[in-house]
Amino acid sequence: MKKFFKPVVDGIIAAINDVLAEISQAQKIYLVGGFGGSSYIQRHIRSEFGNTSLNYVVPVEPAHAVVKGAVLFKKNPGLVESRKADATYGLATNSKFQMGLHDHKYWWVDDDGKPLCKNIFSTIVELGDVVGAGEVFSDTFYPARHNQTGMSFVIYSSQEKDIFYITGERGANSRKSGRATVTKLGEVSIKMPDLTGDKHRAVDVTFDFSHTEIQVKAFDQTTRKEVKAVIDFLTNL
Repeated sequence: MKKFFKPVVDGIIAAINDVLAEISQAQKIYLVGGFGGSSYIQRHIRSEFGNTSLNYVVPVEPAHAVVKGAVLFKKNPGLVESRKADATYGLATNSKFQMGLHDHKYWWVDDDGKPLCKNIFSTIVELGDVVGAGEVFSDTFYPARHNQTGMSFVIYSSQEKDIFYITGERGANSRKSGRATVTKLGEVSIKMPDLTGDKHRAVDVTFDFSHTEIQVKAFDQTTRKEVKAVIDFLTNL
């Protein structure tokens, strides 16, 4: 039975060490969830961190703590002042092709003869970034082709930083080497039936990370139409 639980216990301890490495003023460890009330896991955590000044708190009915927290947050979202991004999130975009920076296999030419690089990972927030309550991230995009009647925005995530391509490949100036794992989370599409302005039509894309899911909005400045998408973290684990 100990061998059965060892990977779980080791994972919890490793996760705590990762957090403590980033937070120098931690004072307490709260043990919640079904396993948080287990004397077995409590003994292992006390043994691992017993020589520190940390206090250990096990609330009454620790198995219900997560549910209670969800209910309290729904009633008053202002309880959470900020969140730390659990991954790097971004969009698939095109960029002006730059020799020496972009991989030639992603090179393509638009209908005006302009060389572009596809499959660029445009970072919205990076792993570990602190996102304040109500803070949103916005960017503006334009059609890549003449008479384009719609745009699609594909959202990706990775458990690493310094992502350059949605394929996971690094850029020429990346700080890391090797391919990263990049996951497609979802997509939001917006129709652009009014061709006035052609390739100068603007679409504003806004990301809101202040909820228990990512809320994405795309707004066509020409038609004043908006579409929304919600990406549930739990369905993309």
